[in-house]
Amino acid sequence: MKKRLWLVCFIIILSLTIGCSSELEDDDEYTMMPVFRNHFHMIPSEIAEHEGVSKNGLSFSEMTDMAVSTLLLFGENTFEQDSVPNGIWLEAVTFSTGNIEITVEENGFMQIYFFNGYELPNDIVFSWEEVNDEAIKFLTEYFAPIIGIEPNPSEIEQLFNLNGTRVRFMPNEHGLLSRIDKLTPISMLLKDKVGYFPIITESEAKERMLLGQGSFGVDMGQALPTIDEVTSIQLVYFGHSLGQNWLEFFAPWYQISIQRDNMDYEMAYFVPAIKSSYLEQNPAWAIYPHQ
Repeated sequence: MKKRLWLVCFIIILSLTIGCSSELEDDDEYTMMPVFRNHFHMIPSEIAEHEGVSKNGLSFSEMTDMAVSTLLLFGENTFEQDSVPNGIWLEAVTFSTGNIEITVEENGFMQIYFFNGYELPNDIVFSWEEVNDEAIKFLTEYFAPIIGIEPNPSEIEQLFNLNGTRVRFMPNEHGLLSRIDKLTPISMLLKDKVGYFPIITESEAKERMLLGQGSFGVDMGQALPTIDEVTSIQLVYFGHSLGQNWLEFFAPWYQISIQRDNMDYEMAYFVPAIKSSYLEQNPAWAIYPHQ
């Protein structure tokens, strides 16, 4: 079963985008949505301290414990610390063995890299082009003790998901598992709520789409979508690998799925969900994280 291109590009990001998305059945179900200031926006630690900005991230001891406990779960008992906590934007520690390297940042982000790849069962198809259902089931169940996936979240948990875990699995060219990224916990990202603001309806989001007031998930110079190409629409927040540190604010967007006749996959087009009068005063709320 081939997955959508925009999903495969991120290879099984559980709880897509910021870990809070919910397809809307009623055009007027949500009229107000929160905007958050990114707690781990890219401000170097020394500048943050100078300007009095407190990140309140993990301590060196907590980062070390997180890395070491994960190595032990993999059965790795002998390892060495490759670096001291001295990140460019965020403090980080790195530990490695002959098989695995683990980096933990002060924002709770953890990357697990397998030097020679991690072999998967024979019935699994796992590549940049295709991921089958068996791969999703195996990865989410087998690595659940390490990545802490919470099963069957409610609609509210999906939308706000303050305690959820988002994870990304990456293949190598041989179809082996190359990397696991456990992204920053939502509860650490959303410490600073700016407030609730009115949002546009789905119909208004489609009008913005027709006017080009948005961005493709992967921009390859495509023509703007048409109404006939729309298959679904849902509210999302951005917070995956680029957004979690690069964006200054987390604001709601409409994700509009597009299906074109000459393509066997769906594309995603994103439109800012906050009403125009507030976006004019706060243009940072309408910055797409992949630009």
